[in-house]
Amino acid sequence: MSSKAKQMVYGIFALAGLCITWYYNFQYLSIDGNNISTFISDNKLNLASSSVWYDVIIAAFAAIFWMYHEAKRIGMKFWWAYGIVSCTIAIAFGLPFFLLMRERHLHKQAAL
Repeated sequence: MSSKAKQMVYGIFALAGLCITWYYNFQYLSIDGNNISTFISDNKLNLASSSVWYDVIIAAFAAIFWMYHEAKRIGMKFWWAYGIVSCTIAIAFGLPFFLLMRERHLHKQAAL
């Protein structure tokens, strides 16, 4: 798959991760307000939601750990921003956004 095609796919995933997660976040905030502790406790209401919650949290930490080391390894600027974006917006946005920017960086390096 070409670099441009990968960038397009990563961009679509990032956009979907941003729009879908925040669609539901805005709905939640309009009902329950801006209370992070309630948001977190509501994610653990039953065994199924707890499983998904911890699955995402552990995967997010692993992804952020990898993003940090990968960005440093290949010399990407603003390496710190990807972890912040993943924690504050959504890992469903942050990881594909990192992959998009990584692919762009590698494409630029190959052209040199």
